[in-house]
Parts: sequence; structure tokens; C-alpha cells
Amino acid sequence: MVNLTITILRHFLVGYQFARSEMGLELTQEDTDFYDNFQPWIQRHFNVRTSNSWSNIILLFTRDEKMLLTVF
Repeated sequence: MVNLTITILRHFLVGYQFARSEMGLELTQEDTDFYDNFQPWIQRHFNVRTSNSWSNIILLFTRDEKMLLTVF
């Protein structure tokens, strides 16, 4: 069994978006809302301006990847 980490979760979400695109499937409104708004929300929540991914921002403010899922 693979331990779920925030990095694995991020890769899954990126892969999901890529797979839908490759299959010619449009994202749902919920998907679009997430991909458009989650990164800016995380940056506001942690009061940072950076080009790092949302998962890396969360990692900066937590002790380890196991704790990250609680924060996420």
C-alpha cells in the first residue's frame, strides 16, 4: 500500500487534468474552479507570493508530508 502524500496528490491531480485533455474531455466546472482558484487561495491563505506550487507552499508551513494532508 502506498502512503498518500501531498506530492502524490498533486501529481494525481495534474495527471487527471492531463488525461482528460488527452482524451478530448472538457473539464467540469468544478475542475475548472479548482485549477483556477486553488493556487491563488493557498497563496492568500499563507500570505505568500511565489511561483511554487500549492503543494510546495503547504510543505513550507508544515513539518512533514503526513501532516500536509491534514493541512490540505
